Amino acid sequence: MKKILVIVLAFMLVLGFSGTAFADTDSNHFVNVTITPTSDEANRIELEEGQTLLLTATAALGNASYTFKGDLWAGAAKQSGPSLEDSRNGSQGETFVSTALFTASDLGPTQVTYWIKVWRSAGGPDGTDYYDTDEAYILVVEEHTVIIDVVCKAAPAIAAEILKEAGIAHRYVIDTEVQKNGRVREIYSNYISDVAHKMGSSCGDESGSWFMGVNKCDGDGNPNPVYRQKVYDYLESLGAFDNL
Repeated sequence: MKKILVIVLAFMLVLGFSGTAFADTDSNHFVNVTITPTSDEANRIELEEGQTLLLTATAALGNASYTFKGDLWAGAAKQSGPSLEDSRNGSQGETFVSTALFTASDLGPTQVTYWIKVWRSAGGPDGTDYYDTDEAYILVVEEHTVIIDVVCKAAPAIAAEILKEAGIAHRYVIDTEVQKNGRVREIYSNYISDVAHKMGSSCGDESGSWFMGVNKCDGDGNPNPVYRQKVYDYLESLGAFDNL
């Protein structure tokens, strides 16, 4: 995504820098930012409320030398990135890489944007400037945005919450058997797996996320309290709360 002056100026103010930003129109001397995993209008990532996702921003560099002057994540918490004044040479395939942790909180589409600010050497291999400028370095600010859909929690996540609140382990004994050596071996099942196996068997459930005939979201797209109650009732039918 190309620079917008307002965003560039805001980014420069946040990082405490001043200077002139130039659009990088020469494909040999560009800065191109991508974020992985990829999530766009056509193929959006879906995360359940409360889940996290590590995002990686990679700034591919053109055929010039670059010095890192700062970066910024909006909508995700930065985890790692280049150090100030780090240098990279695009002609050698070097890149700047930054990571951030996205936490799914507000339901609906959420935008995450990454900006990077670098100084690029203005001098070309033949000693001439790429642009009509007397500056030794050119300020470049690039951005990239992804959109992530935050959706209602599915039954397994809700079951895990209920069990955690009650202090109950996921694994439980369903049977025992006597081995040849006379020892008794316990056979286990798992509440979370049991809940997961009950999902997606209802008519009209295109996403496979319904539980016992109930959609996880209500008509307004909010978490459905009936759905949560169905999960609780099923756990109760398995005896999850018998020893409380």
